[in-house]
Amino acid sequence: MPRRRLEDRIQDLVRQAVTAREGEELTEIIHRLRAELREHTARLRKLAADKLAKPKTRRAPVVVKITTVTPDIAVADAELARTKHEPNRARLDQI
Repeated sequence: MPRRRLEDRIQDLVRQAVTAREGEELTEIIHRLRAELREHTARLRKLAADKLAKPKTRRAPVVVKITTVTPDIAVADAELARTKHEPNRARLDQI
């Protein structure tokens, strides 16, 4: 017989315990119910420990810089780029 979900087995045992008469039958049901509850508690503890042990992975925020390039800024950037490389060109001419 396949095993059912733990929660279902616990609910069935509780129903049986409520309707059982005093004596050995009730003692056996309570014994099985306590075992199932211990298993349930162990599962919950494991879930909690796994959840706490896992480091949360966070992604770095993506920063997007939007710049509008106007013709005068484009000319200024081109001039700056040209002047940065001119000393290198002068050295190359000397070689």
